Amino acid sequence: SGIPQKTDKDIKFLGAFAEQNEFSEPLLRIKYKTKLNPANFQIFIFNDKNIIFGVPQTAIRDNIITFNIPVLTPNTKLEGTEITIFAGNNNQSTQLSTPIEPPSIFDNEGHSLSLGIIFLAIAGGFLLNLMPCVFPVLSLKIISLMQFGARKEEKLRQNFIYTTIGIYTAFIIITSILIILKSLDYGLGWGIQFQNIGFLTVMLLVIMLFFAQTLGFINFKTPQKTANIYKIKSENILSFLTGLFLVLLSTPCTAPYLGTAVGFALSGTYLDIILIMPAIALGLSLPYILLIIYPQLSSLLPPPGKWMTYLSRIMSLMLLITMLWLLSVIAAQTNISTVINLGIYIFLLLLILWLRNIFINSIYQDNIHKKGRKKLTTIYNLSALFLSLPLVIFYFYDSFTNFELHKSEISLKRELKIDNIEIRQKLKEGKKVLVSIKADWCLTCKLNDITILNPIMLDKFKNKYNLEIIEVDWTDYNQDILDYMEKFGRKGLPFYVLFAPKIPEGLVLPEILTERNLIDILNQL
Repeated sequence: SGIPQKTDKDIKFLGAFAEQNEFSEPLLRIKYKTKLNPANFQIFIFNDKNIIFGVPQTAIRDNIITFNIPVLTPNTKLEGTEITIFAGNNNQSTQLSTPIEPPSIFDNEGHSLSLGIIFLAIAGGFLLNLMPCVFPVLSLKIISLMQFGARKEEKLRQNFIYTTIGIYTAFIIITSILIILKSLDYGLGWGIQFQNIGFLTVMLLVIMLFFAQTLGFINFKTPQKTANIYKIKSENILSFLTGLFLVLLSTPCTAPYLGTAVGFALSGTYLDIILIMPAIALGLSLPYILLIIYPQLSSLLPPPGKWMTYLSRIMSLMLLITMLWLLSVIAAQTNISTVINLGIYIFLLLLILWLRNIFINSIYQDNIHKKGRKKLTTIYNLSALFLSLPLVIFYFYDSFTNFELHKSEISLKRELKIDNIEIRQKLKEGKKVLVSIKADWCLTCKLNDITILNPIMLDKFKNKYNLEIIEVDWTDYNQDILDYMEKFGRKGLPFYVLFAPKIPEGLVLPEILTERNLIDILNQL
C-alpha cells in the first residue's frame, strides 16, 4: 500500500548498473533525473531471484539522484538480473522493469576506471584554471604573459612549452609521492600537502621570492654556464616555475568534476593514480597547449605601456595576499606566536634583498671599472646570503618545532571522530544534522562559509529547520576523518552530508553549495 502509483511526470530513469564497492562487494547503482526533492524521493526494488538489498546511500548533483544500494545476498551476480523499480514520492512516481547492466565505459560514478572518469579528470583540471584557489597564482601567469610584448611566435611558443612542462613536472612529483604513500598504507586525500608544515614553509619562501621579483629587489637569471650547456633562459625558468607552482598551490580548490576523479584515483589502484593524474595535468594545461598551437592568440594582449606598471603593482598585492593566506594556514597548524615570528623573518629577508638591490644599483651609477663592479656585486651577494642563512634556519626551526608541539596538543585536547551514535540520537529527536568537513587551506570551503554557512544563515537554518551543524576541521591530518569521507566515496574537501529522519543514511551534498538547493531540501524535510 505504501508503493506510489505509476505516473511518469518529471521523473526520468537513467539506468540500473551492477557495481562493486571499494571492498569488492556487489553494489546496485540506480540513477534518476528529476526535479523532485531528494529528501522525499524513495525507491522500491522487486526481483524474482530473492536478492536482498540493503539501505541505499543517496547522493545528489544538479537534478541527478544516485542510489548506491548494497547487496546483502552473498555470491550474487547482478548483471542481467531483471528487476522492477518503483520510484518517486507520494505525488509523482514511475514504475518500470529493467535488466541490471554493466557500467558504460563512459560511466563516471563507478568503482572501475572508465573513459568517463578520465574525461572528468580532464574537465576538472581545466576548471582549476577558473577556481578561486588559482587567483593568488594568477600573478605568476600574468607576469609571464606581460613579458611577451611584440616577440616572435616561436619565442611565445617556447615560453608556453616551459609552462606546460612545469605543470607536468609538478604532477609527476605529486603522483610519485602518492604512490609511495599508498605503498606505505598511508591514507591519501587531495590537498594533503597543505597538512605538511615543510610544504607550507617552503611555499611561503618561494612566494616571498616571487614577491621580491615583482618589487624589483631581485631578478631571476640563469647562470651563464648553465644557460650555455642547456640553452635555458631566465624567462623560460620563470615560465617553468609558473607551471610548477600553479599546480602545487591550486590543489586546495576541488572543482566538482575534479573531486570525483581525484576521489576515485586515491581510493583506487596504482594504475588509477598513474592514469588519472596526467589527465588532470592535461586539463589544467589546456589553455597553454592552445597557445602553443596558436601563439598568435597572445596578440590579444594590449601593447606594452603604463598599464604594465599598474598591473605589476596588482600582481605584487596578489602575491602579498598569497603569503598572508599561507601564514593563516600555518597559524591554524601551529600558533599565532609562530606566525608572528615567521612574519618577522620574512620581513627581514625582504629588507636584506632590498638593501642588496640598492647597493648593487649604486655600483652602476658610480664610475667603477667592470672588474671592480663584478667583485663588489659578488661581495654584496655573499653578504646577503650570509645574513639570510641564519634567518632561514630559525624560520624552519620555529615552524617545525611549533608544528610538532601543536600536534601533541590537539591529540590530547581535540576529539576529531564523528559520533554516529550522537547523530542517530538527534534523528530520533526529529532533528536534522549537517556534517561539514573543511580546512583552513580549503578555499572552496571558505567560499561556502561566506555565502551559505555564515553565522546568519546557520542561525536561520537552526531555528527554522531544526538543523544541527557538526563542523569538523581537517586542517591537520586525521585518518579517521579521511576514512569517514571515503565511506561516501569522497577523498577531498569540501565535504557535506545531510542526515534526517527520512534519510538516516545521509545525503551527500555538492562541493559548491547554493542557498536555493539547500533550502529546497530542508523545506521538504
